[in-house]
Amino acid sequence: MKNRKGFIFILLAGSLWGTIGLFSKILNTYGISSSASAFVRIFSASVILMLYILLKNRKMFRISRNGLICAFINGAVGQALYNICYTSSVNCAGVAVSSVLLYLSPVFVFLFSLVFGDETSAAYKLPGIILNIAGCALAAGVSGAMNFAGIISLVPGILSALAYAFMTIWSSKCLKDTDKLTFLFYSMLSGSICLLTTSPLSEIVPVLEMKMLFVSCAYGLFTTVIPYLLYYSGLSVIEDLSGVPVIASVEVVVASVIGIFLFGEEAGITKTAGIVLVLLSIVLINLKALLNMEKHRSPF
Repeated sequence: MKNRKGFIFILLAGSLWGTIGLFSKILNTYGISSSASAFVRIFSASVILMLYILLKNRKMFRISRNGLICAFINGAVGQALYNICYTSSVNCAGVAVSSVLLYLSPVFVFLFSLVFGDETSAAYKLPGIILNIAGCALAAGVSGAMNFAGIISLVPGILSALAYAFMTIWSSKCLKDTDKLTFLFYSMLSGSICLLTTSPLSEIVPVLEMKMLFVSCAYGLFTTVIPYLLYYSGLSVIEDLSGVPVIASVEVVVASVIGIFLFGEEAGITKTAGIVLVLLSIVLINLKALLNMEKHRSPF
């Protein structure tokens, strides 16, 4: 039952992350760069969380020294470094290649889990991970004929995948001792502080206009606060972390669907096949857990 809830939480989180491109395009129409957009997303999320905690229970601001250090590391690596690397990857290699490189993260989580966790019996997941990467590549429109600017252009994308994989492992460890809402607030706060150093104030000022505040708040709420709370809730109950990024890769599917129906992007056979492969990989990587759910499901 726990794995089932965790599966649903991660799936919902990935679906909401798939709307990031929608909000990013809206902000871009107002002249806000991708790096400034990343700051707006994380900072607005930290403000929303701060207001929520103030209204609900101010004691939730309390955090141990170790918890604060864990949250700072998560914010610096899992938020700031990830966003900086992903933005750099988009600039160097393009959106399509960057999205594929990002979803190398299931491989890194799988390897990290083998080294640091108890994943010695999870080799059956490797075919699903490979299928997932192939599906992401097709859904993003990457083909074998694509020319890379060079090996250096791939480095930021690989680093973004490492940062994402690190966040998955690190967060699962930290959430054992710290409330997920408190941990998320301090992670977002530290991440936004780090991102502020890379985002010129001149690019952030337009967000302060009244017409942009609503978009910025929605951006922080629906692509950060809600999905991360769902994500952390999933991490806290899922025992096997190697399949988490694969489940979250539904983000690519949602982003592709939004691109097709809202922005008129071409929906060819290749992209459709990629979406199908991603969905199949999510089922395959969690097949054992799904079978166990059916076995233990109550007849009532």
